[in-house]
Parts: sequence; C-alpha cells; structure tokens
Amino acid sequence: MGSHAAGTELEEVLRQQIACAAALSTILLHEQEILPRRETAALNAAAVRKAELIDRLNLLEGRRRRLWPTGPASLDWHRDLQPGRGGATLEALWKSLIAEIRRCRELNEANRQVLNVIQEAVTRALSVLDAPASDATLYGPHGRRTDAPGSHPLAKA
Repeated sequence: MGSHAAGTELEEVLRQQIACAAALSTILLHEQEILPRRETAALNAAAVRKAELIDRLNLLEGRRRRLWPTGPASLDWHRDLQPGRGGATLEALWKSLIAEIRRCRELNEANRQVLNVIQEAVTRALSVLDAPASDATLYGPHGRRTDAPGSHPLAKA
C-alpha cells in the first residue's frame, strides 16, 4: 500500500475513533443523568452500549497502531506539515482524538464517584438492618426509650 493510501486509511481510522469516543462521551453523560435515579434498565442498557463502544475503540486502536505504530512521533513536522502533505490533518485528528478520550476519562471518573456515594449509602442502610437487636434503641407506646426488645409484641413475633 502506498503512503498516500496508508495516510488516507489512517485518517479514516482516526475519524472513526473520534466518532466512537464521542458516542462514548454521550453514553457517559446519559449515565451521569440516570445514576442518581438508579434506573436499572437504563443503566444496564448504557453498560452494554459502553462495552460495545469500548470494544470498537480497541479494534480501531489496533488498526491505528498497525498503520501508525509510533503515533505522532513518526511525523516529520518540518516535512509533513507542509501544505498538501496530510501531516496537519493527522495532527489535528490526533489532537481531537486525545481530547475526546480525555473527556471520556473525566466523565467516567465522575460517574465512578457518584457510584461510590450510592454504594456507601446502600452499605450504611444495610448495616442498620444487620445491626444486632441488642444495639437497637426502641420506643414504647408513650414515646419513652426502652432498650429491652423482648418486651415489645413485634419483637416477640
């Protein structure tokens, strides 16, 4: 394959990577909106779509590495950035891809932090349910505190 054909294919791969990363950013933004509402079906659908997009990005990255093993380091900036040589296009595409991947990473990190907060709340709620009965503070019918769970009809059930 000639260098022009390889360059054209490389540009196409970079464009596909950018589009795929942009789609992933969109899914991550959507996930950010639905996480607090804990919409299980929507979260599951988002997880499936994220996995598909990440698989596609990995496939495209393999192609990109075969076409451009050293990345932008292989560009001869003095030669390739001359008008009509294509280097400027590759540089612009590469910078766009890096920016979009960085955005995905930031969105994913923000979503992970939201998930951690939700997990902590669930863990606290479950710990209340798992607390031994002797640790529980109960109130009688007149609002007085009692520490004897066995004296209440529901505790005996």
